Amino acid sequence: MAQKDMSSPPQKDIVFYIFDDFELLDLAGVSAVFDAANRCAATSLYNISIYSQNEGLVSSSSSTQIYAQSPPKNMIEPVSTFIVVGGQQSAITGALSHPKTLEHVRMFAASSVRVCSVCTGAFLLAEAGLLNHKSATTHFDGIEQLINRYPKVKVREDVLFTEDKGVFTSAGVSTGIDLALELVSIDNGIAVSNQTAKRLVVNMHRPSSARQTAHTLLQQRDTSGAFIDLHAWLMQSIHKQICVDEMADYVNMSPRSFSRKFNHHHGLSPHKYFSMLKVEHAKMMLARGYRLNQVCEATGYESSHGLNKLFKVFEGMTVFQYHKAMQAKSRKTLPNMQASAS
Repeated sequence: MAQKDMSSPPQKDIVFYIFDDFELLDLAGVSAVFDAANRCAATSLYNISIYSQNEGLVSSSSSTQIYAQSPPKNMIEPVSTFIVVGGQQSAITGALSHPKTLEHVRMFAASSVRVCSVCTGAFLLAEAGLLNHKSATTHFDGIEQLINRYPKVKVREDVLFTEDKGVFTSAGVSTGIDLALELVSIDNGIAVSNQTAKRLVVNMHRPSSARQTAHTLLQQRDTSGAFIDLHAWLMQSIHKQICVDEMADYVNMSPRSFSRKFNHHHGLSPHKYFSMLKVEHAKMMLARGYRLNQVCEATGYESSHGLNKLFKVFEGMTVFQYHKAMQAKSRKTLPNMQASAS
C-alpha cells in the first residue's frame, strides 16, 4: 500500500446550495476556481458537492440542469466552505417560499467554517439571520432592497465582496470568482491564487474593496459611445497626470461642455473618474505583489504622497495602510462558525 503524502494539505469540502432558476454562473464560475486550484496545485485541495431542497436535476435560469443531492438530516462532518448561489428576484422568492430552504441554509452554516453567498444569495443568508450585525453586499441592483428589508445587516455598497467573522458575501455574478480566488489565497497563499487566476484567464486576485462600478462598467453605461475612445486612452495613460482640459481636447469639446456631458453619463467628474482608475490600478498591482515604489511610478507619482491623497478619498486610508491591511487579511486564520456563535 502506498504511503499517504503527509506533506499534502488536508482536503477542504466546498458545498454549494442551489434552487430552481438559480444563476448558472454563480455556480459554474466559483466552482471552476476551486477546480483550477486543484489542477494548479497538482493535488486535490478541494472537494466540491452540490445540494438543493430535493435530490435530482435542478434547472438554472439558462435552462441548464445540474444534479444536486438532498441535504442530510443531520450534519456529521464539518464543512470548510458553504456557498449559497443567487438568481433573479423571482428565483429568490421561490427559494424562500420552499419550507426546507432556510432549514437547510442554517444547518449547513452551523457546521461550516466559512459561509458565503454569491450575488443575491445574500438574501437567503439574511433571511436565515446569518447576516445580522455583519457587513454584507449583493448585486448593485439589489442593494436598496437588502437595506430596506434587513435593517440589521450592515450593507456595504459598491464593493466586490465582504468578510465579517467568517461570513463572506459577494456582489453581482462574476464577483463570485473574485471571492473564490480570495478563499484560495487564504487557504494556499497568493501564489496559488494568482496561478489559478492565470489558468482561468481572469483578473488576479482583485481586492474586496474594488468597486462594482469599475471603469469597465462605467464604460458600458456610456450608451451614446461618446467617450469609448477616451476610456481606452485614459487606461493607456494611467502613468501620467492628465487634466480635464487635456481630456476635453482629446474628445474635441470645450472643457465646460465635456465636464457637463461626462458627469451626465457617468455620475462623477472626469477628474474623479481618472483618480478612481488610478486607485483601482494601484490596488491591482499591490494584489499582484508589486512594490510600493513601482505602484507609484505606474500611476504617475514620484512618491507615495500623491497616491496617498487619492487612497484617503476612495479608501479612507493611505496606500501604505491599505497594503498592510491587505497583507494582514491574507495571513489571518478564519474563525469556526460554531465557535463564533458560542
